[in-house]
Amino acid sequence: MLMVSIDIAYPKEQLLANNCDVGVGALKALQRLFNGNCPLDLRCALRRATRAANESQGRAARDFWRLLSQVEAMAKKHFAKLPLVLLQVSSQINQLSVVTMQVQLCEWRQFMDHLAKTGAAVLSNGLMAPEDQDHEEEGPAPGSAQKYRRVMGKRQQTTVPQTDARIIRVRSTGQRSKSPRRMSLSDSEDDRPLLALGEASRIAAKAKQETPLPALGISEAAYIQQERASLRKETLRKDQAVKLLQKAQKEVDAANAVHQLLMVQVREAMCRRSAFQEALNKAELEVTEHCELIQQSQWDLDCSRETLTQLGDNYASTDVQGHLLDATKACADMPALAERLSVASSARQARMEDLFTAVHEEIESSHATFEQLQERHVELTKKSDMAMSELRKAKDEVNQKMKALDAAKQTCIEARHVLVRRRVECLTIEAQVVLLQKLVAG
Repeated sequence: MLMVSIDIAYPKEQLLANNCDVGVGALKALQRLFNGNCPLDLRCALRRATRAANESQGRAARDFWRLLSQVEAMAKKHFAKLPLVLLQVSSQINQLSVVTMQVQLCEWRQFMDHLAKTGAAVLSNGLMAPEDQDHEEEGPAPGSAQKYRRVMGKRQQTTVPQTDARIIRVRSTGQRSKSPRRMSLSDSEDDRPLLALGEASRIAAKAKQETPLPALGISEAAYIQQERASLRKETLRKDQAVKLLQKAQKEVDAANAVHQLLMVQVREAMCRRSAFQEALNKAELEVTEHCELIQQSQWDLDCSRETLTQLGDNYASTDVQGHLLDATKACADMPALAERLSVASSARQARMEDLFTAVHEEIESSHATFEQLQERHVELTKKSDMAMSELRKAKDEVNQKMKALDAAKQTCIEARHVLVRRRVECLTIEAQVVLLQKLVAG
């Protein structure tokens, strides 16, 4: 209800124009207006009913607007010092909003529930039939039972309420009541649904003009003159407030733009950080794999060197033992073996030299491979260090962008607070301007 009051006070803001739905309290009343043929789109049905009510020029509609003007006039007099209340009691003729229609449907449903609980007999003329006046009340106007069903939403005549039946029996006996005769409120348009009123009464006369305001005396005229000066001041204040509001809106838009830009920059910085992190991981993996290759090459080099050392030791030891020593001793007894021993010894020495040469070449190859792996390891280490440095820079950039983004968020919040304050000031001054305009009008 608070939002409804604010919406009625500031119709131009259209706070609930697109958010007014048909609640549970107003649903049955809305269905009654459509004679049970309510569309599935309840919002559309509510707008149609509101439009039909505004277009109606029947007697009931004219009486409603006339009574409403009288009630609002008394309210304006009583709440003259409350601008917000004055705005809510300044209804324009035939300008009901869907929000007001929604509230009125709820009120109508509550009123009908009240009548049903209190046992109302004839809804058409508002009569109540006490238990002790069975033979005193005069019967209802013709068609009252039908109107009872129509208002309550009943299509077929089923049962007449007990109180209504007693009144009908009294009327059928021909007895007259001593109480004053009551007029029936039935008329031709009352038996039709609300949606037919707008079309049926388009050719009716427009609502009467409001009663002109009384003439002003000298003191009132002086007071009005002062209020006109106040109106000029308030109008200037309103213009300034509008400019400040526009400036605040621009600041909010600028803060939003900066915030969006920083969000993009933070996203890009995070992408770069992820790329550098991936590059660092790849470089570290290459360094680790290369370290394994270097270790394997070192093992191969050590193995070749150990082979050369042990081979030299074994060659030296065979000179003083083994087959060569035995053959040398045998040559003393068998001179013919001396020449053969010389040839065999030369072949042995040549073979050992070939083996030493092969092992030396293997050692040199392993050493060259080891040096190449070491150089590659240095390059990969530098690459890893560079990736680490780039990653640190990317992390620092992300941290800076995040700090700037937090500052931009705070700026957006503060700008919105300023915008709200400016808007409230503008709306408050606007209400004062409307009050003064109505006060000094004419």
